Amino acid sequence: MIGRWGVGVMRRAGDGRFWLAIAAAGGLIASAGGTAVAQDKSKADQVAWVKVCKDTEVTHIPKEKDAKPTKEVKEICRTRYEQLAPFAAMSVQVQQIKGVDEMGLIISFSLPQQMAIKPGILAAVYTASQWKQVEAKKEVDKDKLKILKVGYTRCGPGSCNAEVPAPNELIADMRKGAVMLVKAFRGDGQVVEVPVSLAGFSKVIDGKPTDLDAYEKARAEALKALSARRNQILAEERARRTGAKIPEPQAVVKQ
Repeated sequence: MIGRWGVGVMRRAGDGRFWLAIAAAGGLIASAGGTAVAQDKSKADQVAWVKVCKDTEVTHIPKEKDAKPTKEVKEICRTRYEQLAPFAAMSVQVQQIKGVDEMGLIISFSLPQQMAIKPGILAAVYTASQWKQVEAKKEVDKDKLKILKVGYTRCGPGSCNAEVPAPNELIADMRKGAVMLVKAFRGDGQVVEVPVSLAGFSKVIDGKPTDLDAYEKARAEALKALSARRNQILAEERARRTGAKIPEPQAVVKQ
């Protein structure tokens, strides 16, 4: 996953094995075993955006110094794209609080914790023709790319998050674009580039939210499958080190 802006690079899942993703339609789960992320169009199209809305208590901080903060319940909608792997996960989401127009849209990124805190994340939207150049390993004119620079705002167990107000022109480009390339840096200095398909983004962000219960159930099933796969990988690695027989998947006991 080492590369430069505008140069096509074969990108694999973080552990080289497989990715799972929640798809927008009906909370379906799509998987790609050991394949390059977003290289296979049929698989890339399955990795979709999903819109989920939930009532959440929001604290409003008034501008007046003497005024006290107030709390009220607002509907928060998140249009998100998520890739999950046995030992890593990444997501991009656009958030909007219904009835709070002055805040506008917020775009956030979540990447594995082993990423270097500085210089943060870079993201750029590619048109279909520009992405074809990337796939053909041809240079893309960087001057024609609008690169969003985002610093990490917080890190927790397993992931680091970056969040900024989403410029109107960025959302407009995402509506028209083919791929958003998210670029970050690992702690060892290596570059990680993750292509995020923008197929369906405009339709999903403008459409009705998916059923929250169905989405959460599908995501829980994906995480359960990832946990089983992670345990299998660890069991196989232990077996290789000790010379023991590699266990069958169904024989792996949850750690």
